[in-house]
Amino acid sequence: MNPPSNPARRAGILLSLGVVGGLLGGCSRTFWDGTWLWGHPFLSPPAATTAPAGAEALTELAQRVAPAGVPHKIHADEAHLRIRVYQISMPLGTFSLNDKIWRQLDEDALDSGTSVLLAQNGLRAGVGRLERWSQLAKLVDGPGTHTQEYLCLSDGRSAVQITTRPNLPEQTVFYIDRDLELQGRTFARCDNAVRLSMAPLKDTTDMLVQLEPLVITGTVEVTRSGPDLGITRQSRQQEETFRNLRLQSRVAARDFLVLAPLNPKANAFSVGTRFLSDSDAVPPMETVLVFVPLSK
Repeated sequence: MNPPSNPARRAGILLSLGVVGGLLGGCSRTFWDGTWLWGHPFLSPPAATTAPAGAEALTELAQRVAPAGVPHKIHADEAHLRIRVYQISMPLGTFSLNDKIWRQLDEDALDSGTSVLLAQNGLRAGVGRLERWSQLAKLVDGPGTHTQEYLCLSDGRSAVQITTRPNLPEQTVFYIDRDLELQGRTFARCDNAVRLSMAPLKDTTDMLVQLEPLVITGTVEVTRSGPDLGITRQSRQQEETFRNLRLQSRVAARDFLVLAPLNPKANAFSVGTRFLSDSDAVPPMETVLVFVPLSK
């Protein structure tokens, strides 16, 4: 699988991003109704382990998750689905602006409407083959590159979340919705995250992977007094999501899915830039998320 990126699907994207920068004079706060497709997130995010930095850690990804032999098929009645997530931080533009990398990824794995909408909001996604990862790792390895690794489990109905930028004192995010209207939101004391859901595709080695940006704005604790039995205290995460930017892709057992910023240098207020880059760091950094389904 090595189809070239389709430039026609990105027609007008740069113009749309330019509109965002010109409309910063005001913003509206938008709220969304509805629930997540496959249930609610786990109360505790998966524990992170820091992998060694550099090409050795990045090349190890392909070696560890692509063992020799035929992978076991994923069945709908299996208790848990597994996916390994690599959160790779590197100097700004190392991955997002490298055409050699994107020529190795299939951006047509997403439907054209979703792909264009993501690009208008500063996000870019594609599917690649695991055996090619060692070549891509050489292109992103360098000083300042480091990797965090998560092993995420799901029963196919629940979701997990990956925090991309924690402890933000304040931020303003501008985005384009599916009606091509410009919206804006302002948050204080929050975390940026990506919600991950996965579902098996019966009698295949493939998995349906779904990603959605969200902002975690805190927690609310409810206490019930009195002698009644049962739960008397419960905490609930408060969040606001960008459901219109939800992406979905079929990922085979020998593939990986990448989510990256489109061009962090082009628009500082887009979702992709806010969630997956840090221009205040020295040097400025970007984050790439790599999702690798694991067969049993």
